[in-house]
Amino acid sequence: METTKKYVPTVAIFICTFLMSTLIIWWPTPNLDPNKLHMSHPIPSEAFVNITNTTNTTDLQANCTSTIPEGLRRLRPKILDDFPTSFLPQFKNPCYLDRDVNFICLPHFFILGTPKSGTTDLWSKIVSHPHIVNELIKEPHWWARYSKRRGVSSYGMPFGKAIREDIQKHHFNEIIAGDGSASTLWDIRDWTTLYPDHADDGPPYMIADVIRTVLPKAKLIVIFREPSERLYSDYRYFYHSPTHKGMITPIEFHSAVAQSVEKFDNCTRSGRSERACSYNHDTYHDRALIGLYSVHVRDWLERFPRDQMMFLELGEWQNSCTRLLPELYEFLGVQSLRAQTVWGICSMKKQNSNRQHGPMLNKTREMLREFYRPFVMDLADILEDEKFRWDYEI
Repeated sequence: METTKKYVPTVAIFICTFLMSTLIIWWPTPNLDPNKLHMSHPIPSEAFVNITNTTNTTDLQANCTSTIPEGLRRLRPKILDDFPTSFLPQFKNPCYLDRDVNFICLPHFFILGTPKSGTTDLWSKIVSHPHIVNELIKEPHWWARYSKRRGVSSYGMPFGKAIREDIQKHHFNEIIAGDGSASTLWDIRDWTTLYPDHADDGPPYMIADVIRTVLPKAKLIVIFREPSERLYSDYRYFYHSPTHKGMITPIEFHSAVAQSVEKFDNCTRSGRSERACSYNHDTYHDRALIGLYSVHVRDWLERFPRDQMMFLELGEWQNSCTRLLPELYEFLGVQSLRAQTVWGICSMKKQNSNRQHGPMLNKTREMLREFYRPFVMDLADILEDEKFRWDYEI
């Protein structure tokens, strides 16, 4: 009996060893190739204990607050007056200590827009990378809309918390985070009040100037959709019919489009530039202006180098995710993933897609194509890429 008791543990140990060996052999390979994993900056949890802002900081390439133009400061004073002049060098993502107490981080990258062009699906697949934070709200809309009321710390603390948790989880300090607010590209509604002397030529300073000043190395991603289809999806997602419960009808959409086009035409005929009229976002009928892509792209490219911006087209993204996602990861400077992992991410269900309830009226489509044509041609020329011409005729 005692011999049996000694024999049972021996057998159990043998079985456990065999099972563990089998699991190691057959368990699926990890997302990251261990032979390629760049661990040049491994970091233990204790690394957060004695961080200070006074030593080993990396100076920003931005203007210091004393040299920021008064007009730019007027646009977003809470950002430009409260922003740090340096970031902690041991982190890939821009992070700092607020008053040497709160660990604050800000976006390494932005998905600038455009709404109803696949930004949510794009975001969900980008943040599926293990070294990109995926716990953050996609669209805080802070830079364009809420930064006049909420300070930098309140915006950056959730980034800091998420990055700190991921760094401590992975023992790896090259974790990055992003902001996917689809309003950042185009929304600057208060500019006519801030810059009344520029009402005819457009805003002299924009959100792009603010981001360039405080996050000069930010990576910027924009995804575009054929503008008339984008607008139809936009209206049917955001607005309800004024006459019945539910989404607006194609007839109601036509009426809204006619008012938008008429308002823009009246604006340009009054002597104001196309650029000024393109940023004239005041009412319900101004969503058509979001589709004047070339105006927004030109402004951003005047403030950021081309190699810090990546432009995608919705149809190509949907059809070529397995090719484009690795390019996006390379653009963001994160480790490449195995092809099988990329395929799995790209196979995820599309996020935030509209329910379709019939096409727009033909006369509406013709009106919109005529309205958008010069801006579509201009966009393709600026980016030197024919896919952004869609099927518009020259």
